[in-house]
Parts: sequence; structure tokens; C-alpha cells
Amino acid sequence: MRHSVDDEAEDLVPLGDVLDAVDDGKRAAARNAASSLLSTMRTPPHAMDAERCVIGAILLNPACLLDVQVAGLRPADMYHKAHATMFEAIEACADAGEPIDALCVVEKLRKSNKLDAVGGAAAVASLAALMPTSAHATAYAQLVREKAQLRALIDVSTKIVEAAYAQTKSPSDIIEAAERAVLAVSSSTATVEHVDRKSIVEEILRDIDQPEVGKVPLGLPSLDRRLGGGIGAGELVVVAARPSMGKSGLAMQAMGHIADQGLACAFYSLEMKGKPLLRREIANKAQLSAKKWRSGTNEQRGALARAAGDVSERPLHIIDRSGMSFHELASSIRRYVSREGVGAVAIDYLQLLSGSDVHRRNGDKNNEVAEMSKGLKSLAGELSIPVIVLSQLNRGVESRTDKRPMMSDLRDSGAIEQDADVILFLYRPEYYLRESCPRDLQGVAEVIIAKQREGDTGTVQLGFKRDEVRFYEGVAP
Repeated sequence: MRHSVDDEAEDLVPLGDVLDAVDDGKRAAARNAASSLLSTMRTPPHAMDAERCVIGAILLNPACLLDVQVAGLRPADMYHKAHATMFEAIEACADAGEPIDALCVVEKLRKSNKLDAVGGAAAVASLAALMPTSAHATAYAQLVREKAQLRALIDVSTKIVEAAYAQTKSPSDIIEAAERAVLAVSSSTATVEHVDRKSIVEEILRDIDQPEVGKVPLGLPSLDRRLGGGIGAGELVVVAARPSMGKSGLAMQAMGHIADQGLACAFYSLEMKGKPLLRREIANKAQLSAKKWRSGTNEQRGALARAAGDVSERPLHIIDRSGMSFHELASSIRRYVSREGVGAVAIDYLQLLSGSDVHRRNGDKNNEVAEMSKGLKSLAGELSIPVIVLSQLNRGVESRTDKRPMMSDLRDSGAIEQDADVILFLYRPEYYLRESCPRDLQGVAEVIIAKQREGDTGTVQLGFKRDEVRFYEGVAP
């Protein structure tokens, strides 16, 4: 049976209806996709009621502001932008010496054109009327801080994932950045101590009367005196010398003395293994040559055994690992400080570390060392510990008549000179003069203080026992 043209026309669907159906299908698909996405989205951690209560408590009792600030709460910790803006206005009133109440806060917001952004005067007044008591302001502030830290951790984690997927950085670079970020979140849990000008001035006056306060002595009195009591937290101390001058021995001796005072230390040896280092440390403690283990008398071996017992109790960690990168070193130091409370670090030596892949591939040793020098200074400040780093000198010293080192002799980078807080050069006349060394210069070591940010430069003379690799007092400064 044949259909007529009119019958076939009746069976056709108008093009407009087809397009509408497609459009409806797209809209339905979009709705379904949006619904699926919304079901998986998560609201960042926050405590809206606690934020309201913090602001309400301060408006009710302005004395709460100090308690809240000491708890570490900052405007940026508020999840709700309006609450952050109100908190900023409250702090602005306090800084200006104005009353902290709803009227003054509203006026402060109005002058900064932010009143409408927080919901108007009614919004501020409603928070002021919210709290019947200000007794729990600190607890509310701590809750808000905890939520802010959780959000910060989410942000850090997201950036780590993005960096890993991007594959534009090496794993060590990503790990280094991640550790810094997580440590920053962790350190932000510390409460804030507020001091007034009078307290700060009194502290400065105490520093003038007792400059050694806050310093860690190295155990060599004449050197410690010239350094104002020793080395300080956050300082980068560079000990540089040509080979065989005793720079490793000086650093190890200093770490041992610091450890004997009960302060944990970490000694990173990138060249020498841990066993000979420990043997040297024990001999240093017994004030004997390490050779006496085998050739010494029973009394000397007994002294070494007793020293070994003392050394085993020292809070001194020796990490011997060649080929360590700067990122690995920084990561290890952070872990030790976090876990053991390490208060001083020594690194033997700078040029044996490897820096970023870019500089290494380009053979750019100067910039590689400069990057690591800057990183060590930053690490010392970040962890608030003194960092001693040993450094080689270039061969220019050997071509001069006077072999005493100078700043220009620092190997591979002038950035070391810029980054260091203290630079110590070691020089032993006996090493160069050999048999012709005058009697009064035999066994003498010069510690040349070439740079000291907060002190004088100059030279300190010490005694040096070559067979013990030990520096000692006994030569007149």
C-alpha cells in the first residue's frame, strides 16, 4: 500500500520541535551534571557561630581582644568575609586608642567604606547583642583558629597535588615546598606574645649589659668573648679554610661542647664517615690522640673508654651521607628539630651539597652555591637555630706570600659573604712554614673573624694539637 505525499508530511516532526527537544535534553544533562557535582562538593571547615561569638564577646568586653590575639586569632582566620572585616575594624579601633564598642566599630567601617559589605550597622549591633557573657571568648577563638588551620592544610594539600600532576618540578622541589608549607601551618599554631615598647626597651638594655644572653658558647672562651658570648639563634656561621687546617675538628669540638650543655645538636658529615668522627670526638673528650686506642697505655685506654661513655650520652646526632642534596638536608634538619628539639646544626661542608637541578645541569656552581647559602640562612631563621656550615677556599690563597684567607678566597660564590652573619677563617702558620716555623708559632691556630654583623672583626689565637685535632686555650689572645 502506497502512502500519499500528504500522509508522509503528517509523519514528519517539525524542525523546531527537534531543536527544542535537543535543547531540553542538554538542559536536563546539565542539571544532572550539576546535581552530581554539588553532591560531591564539600564546604571548607569553618565555625560560623564561633566567629560571631568571638566578635560579640569583644564588643561586650573589649578586654577580650587581647586574650583572643594571644590565642593567635587573626582577621584572616575568619571564614566569613564580613566577620574578618569587623575584626579588622575592632583592631583598628584598638590601635587608634578608641573605644571598642558597636558605635565606634560602625563608624570605623563607615569611614573605610566597608559598612555595607558587612551588612550595615544592624549586623554589627546584632553581634554586640548576641553574647550574654564574654567568659568563653578564648575557647571560641581557638575553635576558629583550628578551622582556619584545617583550611590551610587543605589548600597546601591541593597545591601539592597540582604540582605533582603538573610534573614541571622535581619531586625533591615539591617535597621541599610541601614541608615548608606544612611547617608554616604548624608554626602558626603558636600563640602570639604581645609586648609594649617599655618591655622591648628593657630587653634591649639587658642585651647591652649582658650581650651573651641568648648566645650558645662554642667552648673556647677567648673566641666566645669576641663573638659576644657565642653564636645566636637564626645565625648562619661560616667556618672556612684550606684543607688540613682543622675546620671539621673545630665544628665537631663546638658541637660536642654545646651538647655537653644539654642542647641537642646535629652534625651533618658529607665527606667523613660517622665512625672516625665519633673516634675523634671521644679522643677530643679524653684530650688524647685517637691513636691511643691501640698504642696507648692502659691508663690512656681507660680514659678513652670513660670518654666514650660520656660521648654516648651526649645529645649529638651524627648524620654521615655523601651526595646529599640541599633539599634532603633541609628536610632532615626540619625533622630533627621537630622531633628532637635540635638547637644547633653543623654541616661539613657546603660545596659537597648539590643544589637545584637547573643549576647542576647548566654547570653553574656559583649560582648553585649561592642558592644553597641563601637557603641555609633562611633555614636558620625559620627554625631559630644557629647553623654552622663549613666551606672550602679557592686556591688563590696558595699563590700569595701571606697565606691568611680573605673574603675573596671563599670558593664558588661571593653570596656566602653576603648571607653569613659570622665568617671565621682558620690559619695555622706551622702548616705552611713547616720546619722553618718559629717556636712561638708552633701549635698556634689563628681564628680570623672576617665578618660579624653585630660585633667586631679581628683575630683570636688558640692552641692546636694536630694529633688530637683539638683547639684549646693557652695562647695569649
